[in-house]
Amino acid sequence: MRKLAAIMFADIAAYTALMGEDESNALALLQNNREFLRPLIEQRNGE
Repeated sequence: MRKLAAIMFADIAAYTALMGEDESNALALLQNNREFLRPLIEQRNGE
């Protein structure tokens, strides 16, 4: 049986500009985004 797989790509608006202006803040936003999404993905077994 074949199963369709999808990759989720989440982008923070203007991330490149944020990195240029304030790398520490941009990395913190990225970490917060991961912390928010990880439990949701795990609850649904990645589906």
